[in-house]
Amino acid sequence: MDVSKRALFSGKARYQPIRPPWAIAEERFVDACNGCNDCVTACPQHILRMVVGDLPEVDFHSGECTFCGDCVAACKSGAISREHYHDWRQGKSSSPWPVTVSFKEQDCLAHNGIACQICYENCEYSAISMRYADLPIPVPDLNRQSCVGCGACIHSCPRDAFFLEHVPVQNANPGTTEPGEQTSTQGMEPIRGQDDYTSGAPDAKPRTSYF
Repeated sequence: MDVSKRALFSGKARYQPIRPPWAIAEERFVDACNGCNDCVTACPQHILRMVVGDLPEVDFHSGECTFCGDCVAACKSGAISREHYHDWRQGKSSSPWPVTVSFKEQDCLAHNGIACQICYENCEYSAISMRYADLPIPVPDLNRQSCVGCGACIHSCPRDAFFLEHVPVQNANPGTTEPGEQTSTQGMEPIRGQDDYTSGAPDAKPRTSYF
């Protein structure tokens, strides 16, 4: 492991980057990835970029992930691999990454009394619904069990209220987040993976306009 990659595990770099879908466990990933940039070039959504240590990271401000698998096909080092990717939910799904979406209510337009449902309109997996709280307009309500971490809400939100976080995994299989790893999302429900993301998104449920 070179110095720049080792810095990711030092006290100076404690953040957990969101790697491309089907990336192997972080500590193994930084050793396996050679920084070739092939996955970044292959991504049709242009959501991958090279960051610290010349390693790829997802940037949903550029678009959303369609789980097309092009990054997997482009990776020759094995850092992104279906074959070596172990399901982080112990065989319950084939989710490409152990992440879930969350959002900051204080930054949400609807929570501040301004009519907005753009996240709801852009979520193809019906993981966001609109509900009336103590406000005269509906506000977003997240269903993390339906969220696949595609990032459409992050890309579409005009206030950057949405963000992805790692889901802590207990007794994880090899190749996933280490058992007992502590993250800021402890206690969150894991996302529900689809049987095969490359087969396309599931049919979206009918939506009702609230405005």
